[in-house]
Amino acid sequence: MGKFNLRKIVLMLADIFIIVVSGLTLNYVLALTKVIGPESNGMLLYYLVINLLSCSVMMFALGSYSRLWRYFDIKDYLACGFAMAAGFVIGFAVLTMMNMSPRKIFVLLYFIVATLGVMLFRFIFKKTFLELVDVGHNEVYERTLIVGAGNAARMILTEIENAKTDPNNPSKNIYPVCMVDDDTTKLHTKLNGVEIVGTCPEIPVICAKYHITNIISRHARRKKSAKSSITARQPSVKSRLFHTSAKFYSRMIIRLFLRLRK
Repeated sequence: MGKFNLRKIVLMLADIFIIVVSGLTLNYVLALTKVIGPESNGMLLYYLVINLLSCSVMMFALGSYSRLWRYFDIKDYLACGFAMAAGFVIGFAVLTMMNMSPRKIFVLLYFIVATLGVMLFRFIFKKTFLELVDVGHNEVYERTLIVGAGNAARMILTEIENAKTDPNNPSKNIYPVCMVDDDTTKLHTKLNGVEIVGTCPEIPVICAKYHITNIISRHARRKKSAKSSITARQPSVKSRLFHTSAKFYSRMIIRLFLRLRK
């Protein structure tokens, strides 16, 4: 939870920096080229502050700070862009009601530059920093695929998360990368922040694509079938796949029983 909060703070600070700097830079360039007059400097501070507040509120409202960065997809970028657009519209409306309406050309260019900056930062961060984090996960953690995306999978993910605080729990080394489920209506949705990327017949391809070294499945038949398919294609990971034993599930059931008793 601490890391997630830190990432959220970093993201918010980056957004504030981008919105402020893009506004100041654009105002200077447009004033220098005499596209806007010097009178715009008087309302710039008001517009920056109002835009920051309105954009931040819309980003929170649309969950832009709640999504895990590593799972950002096109829908998340579009939601981010929509939040920025709504924030700029609100800011422009507030200034208009205050009889301090800025030039429309400035508002349009400011929106484009700030939105591209906010979205580009997310893209660059995901492609650089988070890939470095994944390298660490490759060395220390078991990159795990979870078969099935129902209530049992939710319990497994909760147990994996709780295990991180227990240094003696072997489940702390499990890193859930993605999930599969035969219910196609669940495709490309997320369960506890883990994306459902395909169906069970696609498991061998998914394991190769996401460098999976461990699979958790409560369906023994599916697990056996997947094992034969994957090990035929990827013999180098054969010894590390499917090592998850009943101990994981027994610990999970015992913990759940103890919580229910409380």
